[in-house]
Amino acid sequence: RVRGNAINDLVIVGEYYMLGHFNDMTFKHYEELRGYGRLVSVDQQNNFVVAVGYLFNPIHSQAIVIRGRR
Repeated sequence: RVRGNAINDLVIVGEYYMLGHFNDMTFKHYEELRGYGRLVSVDQQNNFVVAVGYLFNPIHSQAIVIRGRR
């Protein structure tokens, strides 16, 4: 999923808690979030970002919410 404030300000989420930010010059990948789960959606409003997903578990999946400021 990709969301952004503008064409040069994007946040990207995906498999294995992949979360990245593109600011028109550089792309930052947040390796510290890496794990066995999936981020399925993201929203960005000004300087506030929220990403949601779940942890892979065959019996009891757990919801994950990541919020941050830039």
